[in-house]
Amino acid sequence: MNRITWLDTSRGLAIVLLILVHYVGALETRGFISYEAMNLVKAFLRVATPYFIMIFGFTFAVAYKTKINSFRDVLVILKRLRKNLLLVFIAREIIAVTAVFRYGNYKTDLVDVLLYKNFSQSGEILTFYFFAILLAPLAMLLINKVKSSIFLFSAFSLYIISYTIGYNFSSSDNGLLFRFLFFDVYAFFPFFSLAMVSMYLYTLYSSLNSDYQRVKTFLLIGSTLFIISLILLFGLYEDVVVALATAKLKSPPQILYMVLYSGEAILLTIFVCVLKYKNLLPIINNRLLPLLGRNSLLAYVGHYFLFLAGPIAFIVLDERTAIGELIIFLSLVTLLITVITTRDNFKTKGLK
Repeated sequence: MNRITWLDTSRGLAIVLLILVHYVGALETRGFISYEAMNLVKAFLRVATPYFIMIFGFTFAVAYKTKINSFRDVLVILKRLRKNLLLVFIAREIIAVTAVFRYGNYKTDLVDVLLYKNFSQSGEILTFYFFAILLAPLAMLLINKVKSSIFLFSAFSLYIISYTIGYNFSSSDNGLLFRFLFFDVYAFFPFFSLAMVSMYLYTLYSSLNSDYQRVKTFLLIGSTLFIISLILLFGLYEDVVVALATAKLKSPPQILYMVLYSGEAILLTIFVCVLKYKNLLPIINNRLLPLLGRNSLLAYVGHYFLFLAGPIAFIVLDERTAIGELIIFLSLVTLLITVITTRDNFKTKGLK
């Protein structure tokens, strides 16, 4: 499949938002920004998870919509995706090990985490993706066999049923499978329903005849979802910003959380496309973001090593100052981008 540049750029933007949401708290604790500013920024950045999942569904439809028309095709595609599944599994295990350096009391649980007897405190979205890759071909078969209205009804039904189960879940229960499927911050079935909706969005996208029609249609969809959900959220909750920033609406993902960030994700994608069309911010929009998007799994795994900035600053500088830690952090970011660039160059040469 030929690369779609704007899709790679959007995926790269999602990676950047994910990194920022994981590190903006450090700016507040070290006095760079206020607590209120941190919550406002975090509330905006929480789009990263839904954005990634929407890009996953859309990209899967781009790659496989015309290739899955029978259950036999599903099996063929799953066989082709074995390498992807293995890489996702390995990436999750690597991130689980890096969490030892971040959480001091985590060492005693590491073996259980690696054996899936317990959840990792970092990177569990990759567990979601592992199973999403397994089920995505079946969802693709469904969208090719039924009317769009029936497919969307199936996606919404899956969300409503799974959210209802998760909402009534008692946190005193210790069933890991139940938590993963319905309740946790990456509750599988509610978020997989979002991936299904994104598959439909590709069907809508491909049915439009021009880029102008696509921008106009998706701008209307994105702005409507974003504005209506934001109005409802402020009407229902006293402190919406804190609720969003602290992910209180994410376990399981509440409908307005899903709608708000779906709208924001669509608007961000349009913004990225406009920047690319106008050739604005070329270094970031034409180089950095597509680079990260083409190497999203490596970038995702690598960003967890940025947490080592604190310990390294303490070792190198004999003290842990905010400025020293920031310098080490930026150095690690530079190293990560260098590694990703090198890997991308090898991969590009291999395709020639």
